[in-house]
Amino acid sequence: MSDYDIEQAAELAAQAWIRSRNISWLAGVSGGADKVYCGLENRDTQEMEGEESSIIRLPCVICICQGADPVLPNFHGNWNATLRLEIYGSCDDLTGKDFAAMVRQITRQFLTTSIANDLSAATQTFYVPKVAPGNRGWTVDGRRWVAHQEYSLISACSITTD
Repeated sequence: MSDYDIEQAAELAAQAWIRSRNISWLAGVSGGADKVYCGLENRDTQEMEGEESSIIRLPCVICICQGADPVLPNFHGNWNATLRLEIYGSCDDLTGKDFAAMVRQITRQFLTTSIANDLSAATQTFYVPKVAPGNRGWTVDGRRWVAHQEYSLISACSITTD
């Protein structure tokens, strides 16, 4: 049994992978590596900049894996899950073109032939043999740019660290 459930293990692997990359807009902001969050971190208190109690500062990336389905018919600890990356930026600080460039810097890290190996190597608690891109899009929410990209994690598992 792993120290983490599959959802948390996937989020932590994505967070570690993004933090390990040389992404200019993360490196160029105060606390750059700390601008990459997992979906379960402070889930009850997360509020975006501009609201009453700022916990998360923009721009940022949130790695979210909210559920997984067992690989059947014979379950052996592997799961099919969806990893969702949400990228946020301030409309007051970024043009649409600037925000689109930021999003590309993140999503291109995951659109490689080696991403399954890269995510698996990012932490000692996660393994995934295949990753496939899924739904993507963007919107404006109040004064925030919001983009998302989903990835299917096929036959993933969390790994015991003992």
